[in-house]
Amino acid sequence: MKLLENKTVVITGASRGIGRGIALVLASHGANIAFTYSKSVDSANDLIEEMSKFNINCKAYQSDAASFEDSQKFVDLVIKDFGTIDVLINNAGITKDNLLMRMNEDDFDKVIEVNLKSVFNMVKATQRTFLKNRSGSIINISSIVGVKGNAGQSNYAASKAGIIGFSKSIALELGSRNIRSNVIAPGFIQTEMTDKLNQDVVKMMLKLPGDEILKFKAGQYIEFIMADNSRRAFSLANPPHKDLLELHLRLIEGGKFTQFVFNEMKEKSIHRIDAPIGQFYLRESEKPIIFVAGGTGFAPVKSVIEDMIFNNINRPIFLYRGVGKFEDLYMHDLSSEWANTINEFTYIPVSQNQSSNSDQLRIGLVHEAVLEDFESLNNVQVYCCGAPGLVQIAFESFVEKGLPENEFFADAFTFAPPKK
Repeated sequence: MKLLENKTVVITGASRGIGRGIALVLASHGANIAFTYSKSVDSANDLIEEMSKFNINCKAYQSDAASFEDSQKFVDLVIKDFGTIDVLINNAGITKDNLLMRMNEDDFDKVIEVNLKSVFNMVKATQRTFLKNRSGSIINISSIVGVKGNAGQSNYAASKAGIIGFSKSIALELGSRNIRSNVIAPGFIQTEMTDKLNQDVVKMMLKLPGDEILKFKAGQYIEFIMADNSRRAFSLANPPHKDLLELHLRLIEGGKFTQFVFNEMKEKSIHRIDAPIGQFYLRESEKPIIFVAGGTGFAPVKSVIEDMIFNNINRPIFLYRGVGKFEDLYMHDLSSEWANTINEFTYIPVSQNQSSNSDQLRIGLVHEAVLEDFESLNNVQVYCCGAPGLVQIAFESFVEKGLPENEFFADAFTFAPPKK
């Protein structure tokens, strides 16, 4: 007999990420699984198909855990379909990160509603069943951020800290009735939400040993040192005040390192790096800034912009992003959010090719879009990152348009730098 055979487990937000992993593990131990999803119908169906190999009962319900009414209806349906509930796992959660000075009321309220109020809703809805059974287990997923806090995540930290306090209180209220209430506060977990940016770009997070912190300037890069002492360079996408190092890696056909990352690399694997490197960082000036980013050249630009936000550096910004097609434009929502929330911030996405979403961007070459928009470049700074060809042609054409050579800053990468 399996450990959880004939037990019914309810999981909120299980169509992907941590919730999906929990569902698969518990299903492998014989648990029947009822889970919620918000919008990812295909992901929910994929999970059901994957769990079916364990010969258990499983069903997906589209439900909003932040809604008290929806939560009660969901629990009633589970009781009708499964007969009872033995375990409740509150996993549903979102992030809407921003510095407090830039965070609006809706962003704060929405995170509290989805992350914290959903826990109240679901515990309230299942409490009667647990009391009737004189047995039950409540497991709430919090975060290490709820314990330590994190700059730019005051709403998320508040919601996760609230879950901890709520879980302790429920344990005191229901413990005498043989109903357990526990809380888990994970650190960084690689999930679909955190590591896949589009079909061929992933976000890779690195942590230095112990409590070490890498001191670097926003926009600089690191080099991975391979077993044969060859090197692979990748720009840092996180600002310096973030503890984890963020990289954006594109899958390169035949690329030794990226093939390894996409297909073989394991979580918590150890790597040798050389850092920080590079001259792509913000210079002091009051001039407007033109950022030109091709493909994953967006990574160092993201680092610089987020560092400017953190340090309250206010200068006119023009962000030009160049891609082959719309589908290559990862983190488009983040760029649009900057344009909507930061004063004097203009975002211009540019695609070389037409697509079904072409109405959302300019068609053409990214450096030509800059030339079209500015009569003269003699009073701006340009920060350009992308393939060597983009950097070279941007430099030459911008200087012809009046840009002083010493106001052009760039780091260009080939896909496989020579050995050093």
